[in-house]
Amino acid sequence: MQLDEIVETSRRVAATAARRTKIELLASCLARCEPAWVETAVGVLSGAPRHGKIGIGYATLRQAPACSMSCSHEPPPTTRISWSAC
Repeated sequence: MQLDEIVETSRRVAATAARRTKIELLASCLARCEPAWVETAVGVLSGAPRHGKIGIGYATLRQAPACSMSCSHEPPPTTRISWSAC
């Protein structure tokens, strides 16, 4: 069981209004989980991950390697406003 499968199950549960379908999706996901993943899956599926905050702050992000993905969207140019004394 991969985390993306758990997240996809969560998305599908949120997208349906049928209670029986929700139960079937959750039961199927949890049945496929390895024992070591059950606690994590239950936390993610219930909206309460077991670790709460993951502790990623600005210092951690600064130390992360640069992303190799390229973005086709350029940010808008900045506009400079100069204020003169009245």
